[in-house]
Amino acid sequence: MITAGSLFSGICSEFFALGALGPVRQVFAADMDPFACRFIQQNVRPDILVQDDLTSVGVAALPTVDVAALPTVDVFLAGVPCQAFSTLGKTFGKRASTGRDLFRIPLVYADAKRPTWFVLENVPSFRSGPEFQALVEALSRIYPYVQSAVLDATAFGSIQRRKRLFVVASTRAFALPAGTVHPPPPLSSVLDPPGEGLPFVSEKGLAYLQRRQKWGVKVYDRGATAFVGTLPRAYGHQITWKHIVRESDGRLRSLTPEEGFRIQSFDPDSLDLTGLSRRQRFYLAGNAIDRRLLTGIFSALPL
Repeated sequence: MITAGSLFSGICSEFFALGALGPVRQVFAADMDPFACRFIQQNVRPDILVQDDLTSVGVAALPTVDVAALPTVDVFLAGVPCQAFSTLGKTFGKRASTGRDLFRIPLVYADAKRPTWFVLENVPSFRSGPEFQALVEALSRIYPYVQSAVLDATAFGSIQRRKRLFVVASTRAFALPAGTVHPPPPLSSVLDPPGEGLPFVSEKGLAYLQRRQKWGVKVYDRGATAFVGTLPRAYGHQITWKHIVRESDGRLRSLTPEEGFRIQSFDPDSLDLTGLSRRQRFYLAGNAIDRRLLTGIFSALPL
């Protein structure tokens, strides 16, 4: 059985990605968000679950969690917050400037425990900053094998165009997969059944969104066969609705949280989402790592 652990865990995407390949035990998880912790407790049930704000630390400080004292695992994943490096983060400047040194926290664990597999995920623009070079240099002092690549979820069977940078280090030789171009699946494969309970919007509402959004609104026909754009974690806020569905009768609507999970390659019917609001479910779905993409990476590694 593979053992896994993560910091900045979100919904513990590694648990579901590894679980698609075989038995997995989540040894530890840590996240500041109480709703992420609720999700983890209800769906992952790790041996150790810590709710703590790891983003409050500075360059020289360590979090209140004793990272070096956490148990050793086979696969360690860090989904370090990407706001400081994302397009959105650059737009909001100071609000996103905190956390540029957070990649140092997973390094504390790597240096202390040397898990067989170290995986860090972030937005592609992280690769262009000095933090990336510092990370790779530090990992190269700990591990004999270090690789990085920007991978698109569509190359691993996902319906979502979502590019993410992965930095992988290991005690074992490996090669990161490039993936394979797949034809897009039908949009209906991730949509809820047609019905009156869907979140419909008017043409006037759509025009409002198109005026307010600098990133643009894309309307997808229910019957289309097409890839969809990246699901933002803030989709629960109306102003961030980038994906609009046109139903067969011509009516327009936004996505549901369950559709958000399917776009990220998770099966919402297998998840316990009780106690989580619509906005919270969208946040958790949009903040996850695409499950098919992560499973594709793990399946190519000699775990």
